[in-house]
Amino acid sequence: MNQKTGKTEMVVDITIEASGKTATYAIPESHSVTYAGHLVLSTEKSGLSSEIEAQKANAEQVLASAAKAQNVIDKAPSLLAELNPAYKEKQETEQRFGKIEGSIGEMKELMKKQQEMMENFIHKFES
Repeated sequence: MNQKTGKTEMVVDITIEASGKTATYAIPESHSVTYAGHLVLSTEKSGLSSEIEAQKANAEQVLASAAKAQNVIDKAPSLLAELNPAYKEKQETEQRFGKIEGSIGEMKELMKKQQEMMENFIHKFES
């Protein structure tokens, strides 16, 4: 019985065995392709081929739109900076702070190395 319409319809039972597990699916006789979660089920090769082609075309569209979206993300900051002086100033300030933080990190490393050198020198002197 179709759960949506409440009408009785003929089905084709398909049993699939994979990785030592068996599962049975009922495909409505009026459908050549149906879905069980992410699993595509088909009673004929042509239906499965059509579904694979449709999924491939969809994936290609998604990848193409991802490249376009990345392009928008890459270009947006410079465009916003041109259009909005406050945004540009904020960007420049963040860049300056980033450089300052990097310099401070380098200074910390140098000081740490100098401290280790001094400790080694003192240790050698005491020995």
